[in-house]
Amino acid sequence: RGVFYVLSNMKVRVSGDIGCYTLGAMKPYEAVDTCVCMGASVSMAHGMDKADTQFGEKIPTVAVIGDSTFMHSGITGLIDIVYKGAATVIILDNSITGMTGHQQNPTTGLTIKGEPAPAVNLVKLAEAVGVKRIRVEDPFDMKKFKAAVKEEIDADEPSVIIAQRPCALLKS
Repeated sequence: RGVFYVLSNMKVRVSGDIGCYTLGAMKPYEAVDTCVCMGASVSMAHGMDKADTQFGEKIPTVAVIGDSTFMHSGITGLIDIVYKGAATVIILDNSITGMTGHQQNPTTGLTIKGEPAPAVNLVKLAEAVGVKRIRVEDPFDMKKFKAAVKEEIDADEPSVIIAQRPCALLKS
């Protein structure tokens, strides 16, 4: 909720993705402008950032993608952003795969059966593909989160904001 409240009050285009965060397109936020398929938010934001000029003014674009979807099919878009240009990717790290039933994912440190597994560190992963501007923010600290988004969209290089807040539906 914090992410979409902030984005809905900024002049940015939001490239969305499939997941519980797709609800950010609905009232009261109406913050997601596009949603095509799983993992597409990152590559769509990259393309829009490269091509967009509206009325002579470039509108900043951010991608919003969940941690699980990012691991499944968003990382390739981030690699392209590093390789070919600048864009801001917001990874919604809620510590679970929320929309399809609260399964574990490679970032949680558990297998789908609940057994221990190596946890992928999103910061280190972004660093490994060449992103230099990476920050972890609490989206419920909305003033700080808004400042972070503004700073990153103003930067002329790839950036990742990891919006870290556990899913409200998690039991533990």
